[in-house]
Amino acid sequence: MKNLRPATEDEIKSIIIKFGLKCLPEDPIPAKLLTNSFDIFVSIWLELVNLFLEHGSNECLKSAMIYPLLKGIDSILNTRILKNYRPVSNLQLVGQIIERVLGTSLDEHVDNNN
Repeated sequence: MKNLRPATEDEIKSIIIKFGLKCLPEDPIPAKLLTNSFDIFVSIWLELVNLFLEHGSNECLKSAMIYPLLKGIDSILNTRILKNYRPVSNLQLVGQIIERVLGTSLDEHVDNNN
């Protein structure tokens, strides 16, 4: 991971603006507080993302809530049949940010190094 460039504050801000602040109940800070203090938390998220990019471990951030959602048109499907559901997992906010930064960094690295 040492060949990947570090993230920037602008990159973190653009990710949050594009995808929003979707928090889980397990996130230590609720979305409403994050929204009101957005600029304060950007530097903290930046530090966490860059630590991940440097050391390559985010095991503590990989917990997720899994929700069953009906596939397709909800009114047509029988809600009693389990195969009509698909699992959707929601990661903690910092884990989401790390995944998006890592995806961008890997794309750039592959493009620059064939």
